[in-house]
Amino acid sequence: MSEQEVTHQKYYYSYSYLYNWVNISENDDLECKLDTYFFLKLSTLFLEISLPNTHRKFERKYIKSLHLKKKKLILPLLIGGICGPLSLVAGSSGALSLFTGLSLFIAAFFIFYLGFVGTYQLQLKMFDGTENQFFLDYNVSDIQYFVNKANIEIRNGYR
Repeated sequence: MSEQEVTHQKYYYSYSYLYNWVNISENDDLECKLDTYFFLKLSTLFLEISLPNTHRKFERKYIKSLHLKKKKLILPLLIGGICGPLSLVAGSSGALSLFTGLSLFIAAFFIFYLGFVGTYQLQLKMFDGTENQFFLDYNVSDIQYFVNKANIEIRNGYR
């Protein structure tokens, strides 16, 4: 060969085996960018979840499935459901001024509504029965697409 530069192509390796003693290069199969710093990434060996409050890495061979679910928040439901009626009764009976009682009732109603509407959670199920849940405040359609593709990859992958 003459002094020509050899161009290196990025090769994709497809393995029909995943032994611990085989040195496998990691390929990024799927990636969902949530923000400039936060992402969900499924590779040949790992599922990596990087969110504002956590950064976790799970081995792909132990993952059973991923789900995106909308769940109600229990703490705002309890606080709004208890404080709302109490502040309304206290305001109407004279224990609090009427303005303060109604203001607390409206604030408790909004807290109750926040708990009732809920938020989306990414649920990760493992083969040993453990479940991990992560709160998500991002575009749900992109995440749902990632979850569907990741479940297909995990189901078709090798354990």
